[in-house]
Amino acid sequence: MLNLDYHSIKNEARYFLSKNHKAMIYTATIIAIITSLPALFEDTDASLVDFLLRILLLTMPHGLVVASLKMVTGQENQLAVKEDSMTGLRRFKELFPTYFLVSICEFLPAVLVVLALSLSMGVSIMTMVSLSLDNLATGTLVIYFILILAVALYAFYITIILSFTGYVIETKGERKMAAIKDSYHMIHGHVWSLMKLFLSYLPWIILSALVDGLIVRGLGFLGPISAILGIVASAFIQAYFFSAEYQIGVAIFYMRIYNHEQGLDQSHENVVEGEVVDDDNA
Repeated sequence: MLNLDYHSIKNEARYFLSKNHKAMIYTATIIAIITSLPALFEDTDASLVDFLLRILLLTMPHGLVVASLKMVTGQENQLAVKEDSMTGLRRFKELFPTYFLVSICEFLPAVLVVLALSLSMGVSIMTMVSLSLDNLATGTLVIYFILILAVALYAFYITIILSFTGYVIETKGERKMAAIKDSYHMIHGHVWSLMKLFLSYLPWIILSALVDGLIVRGLGFLGPISAILGIVASAFIQAYFFSAEYQIGVAIFYMRIYNHEQGLDQSHENVVEGEVVDDDNA
């Protein structure tokens, strides 16, 4: 029987994380800091730099996939912070086409939804962006926020169903649309279970965002330094309380489905790549 209870997965994730806690936290922190660097250019005239950095760092999160797989497959002692955190950049040419397609799947449908709804409202996207809230009628304002919420929820849903793409790349050697389709098929029917796992970490995600905002606002007189300090503090909180454990949880989630497809019995125990972990010990 396939056990995808998020409580069980979180317990097992903590068990695996304890095996090499420091290296996994450092790896997650480095990746979080580097992937947050484009935010330094968001409100400046260097929008092109922001865009180019986001493209360059598109594959950066793959380092967490590699590290989390090592943690759950008995290779935790082989986790190398410098090497694994930079995996996404070192393998950029190999990984970029797949991650670029993932980004299109995540954001293009949302853009189409915005376009369709804005046209149905008789208001162009540029007009919606330029209008102040005071100039919008109550009905339009309600529709506007419903639109934003719908797009955000849809993007979140797409992100969840494509969560396994990196793991498919590593375990099955698939690339591009083949990896994306396999991720979709593997998680089909289990989306809500993975959503619950993610949402269980929501307080820590909110906390990291608040810390970032408070540091930037409180130390605003330091200029760009305050933004850097905010990124570093937020990245550490994310890694320590959320991303490291969650990513291992996703790896466990993936491996349980993968092993189930291979016909391994998981009715009484969790089987992770041939390694047996009793729930009581996890």
